[in-house]
This record gives sequence, structure tokens and C-alpha cells, in this order.
Amino acid sequence: MDDTASLYSINRLTAYLQSLGHRAPKPTVSDYVAWFEDAFFLFTVPVFDASLARAKTNPKKIYCVDHALVRSIGSGILVNSGHLTALAQAMAELGTRTGTVVTGDEEETIAVDAGSIEVLPAWRFLLDVG
Repeated sequence: MDDTASLYSINRLTAYLQSLGHRAPKPTVSDYVAWFEDAFFLFTVPVFDASLARAKTNPKKIYCVDHALVRSIGSGILVNSGHLTALAQAMAELGTRTGTVVTGDEEETIAVDAGSIEVLPAWRFLLDVG
């Protein structure tokens, strides 16, 4: 969780877990990542390369599907919050003055350099869409 939106490889992840003293064979680590993807908990994105052979061997980026979950169960020490503030950057790049984040029950307005981000509970967002 601390490295969401960062590059990873099964080899590096296995080595990291083993450095912490865990018995973590590479096939098992690979299986766990696949299971987390199957459960829609994590997803990976390959780094683009025109060469398919290099694209398959390059590290991938790994993301958690819920940024709130990252903040709630991550250690808080290594979380790269710069990866969690991408909406403000996208707003600036697209010239959009407002952005929306849909939550379970939170509601607020966050001022950012590009404009404002509306944080809305899902029920309000769904009522406003129609």
C-alpha cells in the first residue's frame, strides 16, 4: 500500500519481502499479486514500450483501486501522497476548473491551484447525474 502508483516487479517485490524475513518464493508472490488483481483490489499497468519483448520484461505500475484504503491501511511513513493528488494535476493540464471525487459519505470542497475539487457522497453524485 505504501508504494501505490509506483513501478514494481515480482523480482523486486520478492526480494523486499525476503529482506524483511518473510519466506516468500517468487511464484507465491506472483500468485498473490494475481489474486489481488482478480479480487479487484489492485491493478497493474504495463509501462509502454514499442517493443513487445521489452514491454513484457519492464517493471509495471501497481495501483490500489481505492485511495482512501491506501491512506487507511498504509503505514503513513512511505505513502507518496503525490500519487494521490493526480486529479488536481489533470485539472490543470486539461484547463478544467472543477473536479469530482465520489466517496461513501464524505462531502466537502477542496481548493486547489487549478480550481476546486468537489467531494461528494455517492448518493448525491448519482442523484445529480440524471
